[in-house]
Amino acid sequence: MEETHAIRLIIVEDESLLRDLLRVTLSQMPAISIMGAYDNGSKALEDADKSRPDVALLDIDLGRGWTGVETGLRLREAIPGIGVVLLSNYNSPELLSTIPNNQIAGWSYLLKKSVGNTQALA
Repeated sequence: MEETHAIRLIIVEDESLLRDLLRVTLSQMPAISIMGAYDNGSKALEDADKSRPDVALLDIDLGRGWTGVETGLRLREAIPGIGVVLLSNYNSPELLSTIPNNQIAGWSYLLKKSVGNTQALA
């Protein structure tokens, strides 16, 4: 029987309340291990070597600095194969068109208002 491990997840969200709610709620799920929660992409990338996440949950609009797409691309350079989940308030899937075709596998795009609860997000 193959041993399974918890999904190692990082959260990058500039809104502190939402970031903390996601961190606390998702950390209660046995299948998820929160490796870090950050308010910007550069901090997440700095820690990526030691946290070695399987998945990055990224707000697409991170305010000042890198966007969620830019952060995802940089994380992919550091950790090839990392899964990227983009959360957005904007119904604009065309934002994904900035992701190079050779890197689009392993990305997903979710509207914040379409995800009814953290179970659905997980």
